[in-house]
Amino acid sequence: MIKISVEKTPNQKMSQYAIDTATTVSITHLPKTYLSQVVNAAIDINELAGKAKAMPHIAARNLHSERGLHTSLDRAKKAGIDKVLVIGGSEKKGRAFQGVDEVYSAISRYGFDMYCGVYPQDESFYHACATKYTKFLKGITQLCFNTKMLNAW
Repeated sequence: MIKISVEKTPNQKMSQYAIDTATTVSITHLPKTYLSQVVNAAIDINELAGKAKAMPHIAARNLHSERGLHTSLDRAKKAGIDKVLVIGGSEKKGRAFQGVDEVYSAISRYGFDMYCGVYPQDESFYHACATKYTKFLKGITQLCFNTKMLNAW
């Protein structure tokens, strides 16, 4: 079975075919975007899919407040969202959180399957195992066509 993951912004439209075909639909958490928008888009995808397919991103440094984080995740949990991707985010300095470890600690009680970003170009598999995979279930990387590097990783 082939697993296909697609990514969309909170406002981007997706065809029903793409939703039905994808194994997972990642919803990006862009700068100047509230997490509530990301969660709303994830809820919409799951409703269109008829099951939990959406994975909202939580970009630590893009979060506006800890209260907003918890309000959004309470809604996500009640709506049946079961997985999240926790990343640092593109902002240089965060308002409420500075990195993934802080967000991980703040949200671990929710019981989501938590994924993290991994970077085969910049970190070794052993480093990811020793640091990230002690907390996170799995890792996700951006599309990479260097199969030699990925296989070595």
